[in-house]
Amino acid sequence: MTVALTAILLSGCSTSATPEIPAGPDGEIDPELVVGRTVWSKHCSNCHGGAGQGGRGKQLNSGEIFKLYPKNEALFQVISNGKGQSMPSFQTTLSSQEIDAVSRYIREILN
Repeated sequence: MTVALTAILLSGCSTSATPEIPAGPDGEIDPELVVGRTVWSKHCSNCHGGAGQGGRGKQLNSGEIFKLYPKNEALFQVISNGKGQSMPSFQTTLSSQEIDAVSRYIREILN
């Protein structure tokens, strides 16, 4: 019974794992996206889910992000300044470079 329960729990976790960054055409992994993934894992995945599937925070892996924030600057502002009662401001927690990186990670890897 314990083995079956563990297997069920582990299979559920694998669907929400934080996506890896694929290598580019040159075989290298973009270092800014690595920073974005690190920021995502540390500051965003608790609310938005590891793969952006949502939870306490909005789902971000459905492509809807492009409709809500068609320009990266708007997404940067939401991350920096927060939004409403549920999305906190990260302007004192993250640098501009980290916010740029996590914005790219959301747009390029999660979607």
